[in-house]
Amino acid sequence: MPSLWYILRSLAKGKSLARAYMNWETRFHTISGRVLDVGAGQFKKYHELIIASGATIECVDQKDVGAGAQVDIDIEVLPYSADTFDTIILFNILEHTFEYLHVCSETHRILKEGGEMIGFVPFLVRYHPDPHDFFRYTNEALERIIKVAGYKNVNVRPLGRSFIAVQFHTVSQYLPPWVNVLVYPPLHLIDTLLVRARPQMREWYPLGYFFTAKK
Repeated sequence: MPSLWYILRSLAKGKSLARAYMNWETRFHTISGRVLDVGAGQFKKYHELIIASGATIECVDQKDVGAGAQVDIDIEVLPYSADTFDTIILFNILEHTFEYLHVCSETHRILKEGGEMIGFVPFLVRYHPDPHDFFRYTNEALERIIKVAGYKNVNVRPLGRSFIAVQFHTVSQYLPPWVNVLVYPPLHLIDTLLVRARPQMREWYPLGYFFTAKK
């Protein structure tokens, strides 16, 4: 769980609460070798959190979106040979793809044996088309989809606290960063007390899910 200080620094930079949780979890992962970020039109800030010595990151996105390789991720094969990449990144992309099993199967195809896929999807967050917003996945659905795509050692972790965090995340996106920094600390305390009383709330009210899997 991210510290209060880490969350406040993220809010001060204009990050959402869900993004703060995703970035915190990302810090515990390292990558090396050849890496593909699916759904990233160009180099992203979170790459700095996970990049390790010797890693080279390439990006692929939907046609007419950003830079780098472009493909219709929903229906076309990714423009890479099988067993090409050491790591696949799938951050905030599956909710925007209708053929999610096709996407996961394609990432499995181009991943090297023993390679890892890491990703994140939002859950209790607002509608955000880019250019579409199709789904919200539960942990059960994610685990099953990823396994059907051929992956093993699938791990899906809920990120968030209680319904207080969900409500704050929703409202905070319409407030300036300095207001969020002032408002959040007492809500964080209430959230902490609620989670201590009912630990299941982390599973009931996730802002999103962070997942990893191996080929």
